[in-house]
Amino acid sequence: QPIWDTFVFYLYQGMIHIWIGLDHVLFIIALLLHFSWNQSRTRTTTVNKDENNQFKLKPLILLITGFTIAHSITLTLTALDWISVSSKWAEVGIAISVAYSALNVLTHWIKRVMLMTIAFGLLHGLGFAGALSELGLSQSNQLTSILGFNLGVEIGQVVIILLAFPILWLIKKQPTLQKIIIPATTLAIFALGLYWVWE
Repeated sequence: QPIWDTFVFYLYQGMIHIWIGLDHVLFIIALLLHFSWNQSRTRTTTVNKDENNQFKLKPLILLITGFTIAHSITLTLTALDWISVSSKWAEVGIAISVAYSALNVLTHWIKRVMLMTIAFGLLHGLGFAGALSELGLSQSNQLTSILGFNLGVEIGQVVIILLAFPILWLIKKQPTLQKIIIPATTLAIFALGLYWVWE
């Protein structure tokens, strides 16, 4: 099979996997909520109200980049059979990451969110690798398969962020609404994460 056809196939499969993987989607949303909610809380003393309502992209980009690097590492290592982790425990770990990241939005127990994101990103990489193993790697183009799938996951992830970002920006403009929607959404994600752990 031509390299380009292999790359496009796995690119598409990577995008589809992230979009239908509700656990991965909710983890990303929890990161966005954490970024939005805690940025607002730490800037309540700002004199300029308009400045306080600005949604700064740089910290968010750094956070998502950390998640990307982390899950890319474990996805690649697992796909190449350099490490092996039970899919059952990988899924439990991902469910815990969803629940805890949501809880941390409200509690802010972990101050260094980047470290939490990287640690949980390693877990999510195991989940992505599991999906890739079900597809099977191209025997003649293994690295192309991994690269295509990983890039597809990233594109799918960026699409989720681009769709959620305007909604969060609008909510951020309404402080009263923000104090209701973000905690309620966070608790719903937390509850669903706990259910997945139990399941």
